[in-house]
Amino acid sequence: MIVFITGGNDNGKSEYAEDLVLKLSPGGGAAGYTRIYLATMGARDPESLKRIEKHIFRRKDMEYITIEKSYDVGSINLEEVDKINNNNSDNKRILLIEDIPNLLAGEMFKGSEFNPHVADKITDDIKKLISVCDHTVIVTNEVFSDGITYDEYTTTYLKEFGTINQRLAAISDKVVELVCGIPLVIKK
Repeated sequence: MIVFITGGNDNGKSEYAEDLVLKLSPGGGAAGYTRIYLATMGARDPESLKRIEKHIFRRKDMEYITIEKSYDVGSINLEEVDKINNNNSDNKRILLIEDIPNLLAGEMFKGSEFNPHVADKITDDIKKLISVCDHTVIVTNEVFSDGITYDEYTTTYLKEFGTINQRLAAISDKVVELVCGIPLVIKK
C-alpha cells in the first residue's frame, strides 16, 4: 500500500504518518517488519535543527532505521540497509519518506548550480524505493494557496513540486489531507 499525506505546516502530518507506519507494521521487528525512515531535511539553521531533533525524539522507540539523504534517494539500496542493520531479508519493509519539499530543494539546489527540472528524477527515485517495499508512506506539504507572485526560482520550485505531488498522488492507494490536524481522505 502507498499512502500519500499532505496538508499545511505544523498540523500533525508527521505524527499521522508515523502512527500509520505503526499500524501497517504491528509488532515491529519481532513480527517481521523493518521500518525505514527516509529523512530528507538537511540541518541548515537553528530552526531546522530543532525540527529534526523533535522528529528524532518522537520516533526514538519506534524501531526505525533512519536514512538521512536530501537528494539522489534512488541510489539507496534498501536490501543493503537490511544487511547492514542485521535485519532478516524476509522482513516486510515499511518506508516513511519525510518529506517531498525538502527532497525537492535538495535536488534543485545540490552542488553550485540550480537544477530546475528534477520532477522526473524524484518521481523515478521514489518509485524505485516503493518497488522494494511492502508499504510506503509519503509526507508532502501544501504550499500552493497563498496567492503570492514569486520570483523565477520559487515559481520553478512550485511547478516541479506540483508535478511531483500529482504523480505521487496518482500512484498512491490512499491520499490523505490533514486540515487542522484532522485527516480527510481524498482518495481511497
